[in-house]
Amino acid sequence: MDQKLDELAQKLDLESIKDKTLMQTILSNFDKAKSQLSSLQELEDSNSKKLSHFESSQKRMEKLLNQVENLKLEKASLKDWNRNLQEEVEELTEIIEDLRKQSQELQDTNSEILHENDHLGKQASSFRGKYESLKEEIVRIKQQNESHVLKNMGLQDELNSAKVLENSQSSQYCLNSKEECSSRLKNLEDENKALKREKESSEATISFLNAEDTKKDKIIQDLKSEQASQKSQYQVSKVKMLEITEANDKLNHTITQLKNQATAQEEKVKKIQAKNLAHLSKLDQLDVAKKAYEEKLKKLEEKTSKLEERNSKQIAKFREIKQELEKEREAVKGVMEQIEGVGIGFEQEDGLEKVVDAVKRLKNENLEVKKSLEQKEVEIKKVSAELQESFDHTLHTFQAEATSKANDLATEKEAQIQTLKEENRVLSEVCKKKVTVLKKIAEEVYKQKMTMVQEFVKEKATEGLLEFEDPDFEGSEEEKKECMERDVLRQIEGNKHFISKSSSKVQISYLEAPMAIQKKTESPHKIQKCKSDSSVVIENHKMPYSGQENESENVSKM
Repeated sequence: MDQKLDELAQKLDLESIKDKTLMQTILSNFDKAKSQLSSLQELEDSNSKKLSHFESSQKRMEKLLNQVENLKLEKASLKDWNRNLQEEVEELTEIIEDLRKQSQELQDTNSEILHENDHLGKQASSFRGKYESLKEEIVRIKQQNESHVLKNMGLQDELNSAKVLENSQSSQYCLNSKEECSSRLKNLEDENKALKREKESSEATISFLNAEDTKKDKIIQDLKSEQASQKSQYQVSKVKMLEITEANDKLNHTITQLKNQATAQEEKVKKIQAKNLAHLSKLDQLDVAKKAYEEKLKKLEEKTSKLEERNSKQIAKFREIKQELEKEREAVKGVMEQIEGVGIGFEQEDGLEKVVDAVKRLKNENLEVKKSLEQKEVEIKKVSAELQESFDHTLHTFQAEATSKANDLATEKEAQIQTLKEENRVLSEVCKKKVTVLKKIAEEVYKQKMTMVQEFVKEKATEGLLEFEDPDFEGSEEEKKECMERDVLRQIEGNKHFISKSSSKVQISYLEAPMAIQKKTESPHKIQKCKSDSSVVIENHKMPYSGQENESENVSKM
């Protein structure tokens, strides 16, 4: 009876070791599934942020398109206004041509009036010369008449004196001089008659000259009145010419203003066209960015669908394993209750409990290393998120200011981008240094832990506590022992983070040896085949980063 109980206890011990190994594998897979679910949740959050950012950029694009449409409408209205201005300018040009024709006609009329005035002035000057000559002749005749009158008066005095002498002198003397006096008197009478005739002729001439003078005065008055009327007409025409000149100047000034306005409108239209071209180029850039975002979203959706499918499979597999484990636990619990009833305490196990405790201790230590690495990873992601947030903020600011001050602030924004690139480069170097330090720390911790595990596994393999089943394996016992050690170590490596660096990329990967072994074996807690490699690498995390080329990409998580 005691022998049967011992055999049953040994079987239960072996089954408990297998169950504990399976439990450890399941727990490690559960931790991985949990981390992958959290990573998937973070990925969904980042995708939602990217979608919101894409929607905001799409709204900005629609706003820019509306601005472009408004600018097109304003451009069309400006074209209509320019066309109306051109029509008004053409009408004003026709009015100016009509006014120029009227001005030319008035100038021709004025030149004719001036020509007639010159002709009349010449006639007046000729009449004035004739009048002056007649006036001089009248003065000369008057002077001759006055001289003849004085002469007649002298002769009359002589005659009177002769009469006095005749009375006073002797008759002899009178008789002697009588004939002489009579002859002289006769001569004087003849001379007086001639003077009278000359006087009559001169009076007739004077009357004729007075009549001619009256005619000339009348002609001069007519000429003066005509000249005054011509002068008044000339003044009126001059006033009209001044008015026409002022109107012409006003029209020229208005045309100049209209031309200046048209030039200003053309410059404004050119500026608006330049702005439209800038907006169109910006829209092209936004289209390119939109296409890039769409491609990224497609890739993220594909990755998300793959992850969901993979996680659903793992969760289903985990549930199956959990159900099997619950069943085995129930069975073990029943057997243990039977053993306790018989009086055998399960706590009396010695070597196996030590193995389980050591494996648990190593698992806890590995979990601590995993937590520290996760904290460092969170710090790296935080730095990357800050970089991405800073870059997104700068990009948003640049896009907002580019709509209004693209030409003025291009140099400043380029300098800011260069500064951000330099900061990104510095932060990239800092991140790379941090990753290098973390890698060294992880490698040192891993080496220490794996040295302890190797020593422990070698010790337990030497004691014969590890099971190896491979009927096709051909080799010595020493090679079989080495294969067992490698496979056990591969199972333990499933709980460790491994960080590798390749060129400009920082990759965070999981070593999932237990999952790889489960795919190749019938039972996950038995070693079926020995592989020469020490690990199976399945990349779960990729963190593409480059200081210049990958600035706009966020840290993607699987």
